[in-house]
Amino acid sequence: ALNMTAIEKYVEAMENKEVVLFVGSVFDLGIKRVQRMLYVRLAQLAMSRGNFATPKPVCFIIDELPFFLSRLFVDLLTTIRDKGVHILFAYQSIESLKKVPSYMDGKVTMSEILDNAYLHFSYRTDNIETAEFYSKRTGNILVDDEIRHVEKTLALAESLSPNREVRQAERCFIDVNEMLSLSTGCGVLTGGGLAKKTFIAPIKAEKDLEAINIKGIKADKADKADKADKADKATAM
Repeated sequence: ALNMTAIEKYVEAMENKEVVLFVGSVFDLGIKRVQRMLYVRLAQLAMSRGNFATPKPVCFIIDELPFFLSRLFVDLLTTIRDKGVHILFAYQSIESLKKVPSYMDGKVTMSEILDNAYLHFSYRTDNIETAEFYSKRTGNILVDDEIRHVEKTLALAESLSPNREVRQAERCFIDVNEMLSLSTGCGVLTGGGLAKKTFIAPIKAEKDLEAINIKGIKADKADKADKADKADKATAM
């Protein structure tokens, strides 16, 4: 529901530090359009609190980010951080960030999103480009690179020379092979100082009908209650 009664409830939820879950869709074009509008509206409400005082923190958790992308979404990323708003978003690969509406440039959008994300956490991936991207984000370290010499005997047989050379070379702190073979529950955290491997152990909940039952705001009843209150006040006057 995007009517005024529902919006007021969302504002109240922000002030009371409540959790609100929105269940969207990846197939229904109408719902996809609404979920983009809803995020932008909630972000605008959070920003309207101003930055003269320290506002109560608001955290948006967005799963499957490509289904929320719009020009307004990307623009808000650059201005919303100082309004007490934090955004956690998840996506499958950096290539998926290029899947934007036709009026947007995929490469520019991907660059803007990644540049405005301070912390990055990556699980094991099978996508080589994504693994290379996050491997490069971990920085470079110096390693010893050993050079061996091969000598030929009078019979033209090759043998390793006992003489060796060692020189310094650079490689990624966490290389691509490690990114492609992280164990279950292990990820690489970058952006908060030195890159590090971190283990996540979420509390798993069993899925049942009660857990996935959608409970929305009963806007119709709330509208009727408001109209009844106004009618009572008019009668009293």
